[in-house]
Amino acid sequence: IFDLFASHNLRVVGMADLTLDDIVEELAEPEFDLAHDGWLAHDEEGRPSGYACVYRSSEPEHRIEVVTDDPALAAWLRDQAVERSREIARADGHEAVTIDIGVYRADEPQRALVADAGFSPGTTYHRMRIDHAGPATPPALPIGVVRRTGADGLDVRRAGHAVIEAAFAGQFAITTQPFEQWHAAREGRTSF
Repeated sequence: IFDLFASHNLRVVGMADLTLDDIVEELAEPEFDLAHDGWLAHDEEGRPSGYACVYRSSEPEHRIEVVTDDPALAAWLRDQAVERSREIARADGHEAVTIDIGVYRADEPQRALVADAGFSPGTTYHRMRIDHAGPATPPALPIGVVRRTGADGLDVRRAGHAVIEAAFAGQFAITTQPFEQWHAAREGRTSF
């Protein structure tokens, strides 16, 4: 799955834009049902040739991913992910669901794939980057400021979650997430 995404992204934007750990962690998300929320297609030689998945949230808004270079397979995978997203929403008691899918501006085939299914642009993100010649020295903390990390205990983690929820409230594609769900997802990540 990593190789599918990395090779596709390399062709489209010139970099993998994800790590193997990113894929492993997404497959281990507590709400991701490996048996029902993902599809891995293989070519005639048995090599992975396409992948799609649904990542659900606590509200009727889901994110899907589709990656393949085969247009017919892409449409089939997209349709599977969209239908599964609808099934999840119905099972959770929702009449409708919002489905998000990230598409690079330079990825014309993917843009056509989502447009053909009725998707429309919701927002645009710009990636900014600063390269450092060596290790960056952390700034000194202002007088009276105390730095705490999640390693300092559950109360600090709860406070951090509350800050994140408040900071991103109302932004595009952001839904509230109970602390327990957020914490479980973070605990499964190598970078947390």
